[in-house]
Amino acid sequence: MMKRDISFWIDKDVSFDSIIKLITKSKAPFLIDTRLCDVYDGKKHGDSKINYTFSFMFQSPDGTLTDDNVNASFKEIVKLIETKLPIIFA
Repeated sequence: MMKRDISFWIDKDVSFDSIIKLITKSKAPFLIDTRLCDVYDGKKHGDSKINYTFSFMFQSPDGTLTDDNVNASFKEIVKLIETKLPIIFA
């Protein structure tokens, strides 16, 4: 099993459910679990933004994963989040 994390600022009016649905919709290879690790409601990007940190767990049912496998899958998730949501990477 391998893990990758991502942290980003997003508008508070974007629902948490919509973020999770988008990640699930990505159908990224080897992704078996998505967890919210941290929420920060600081003022770095103003009162209208919130920071989420997610952890993604990857596992292959057929054998050992390589960094290349996981990195490619993680990049799919990041690209989808970048293109579909109004985010600022932390």
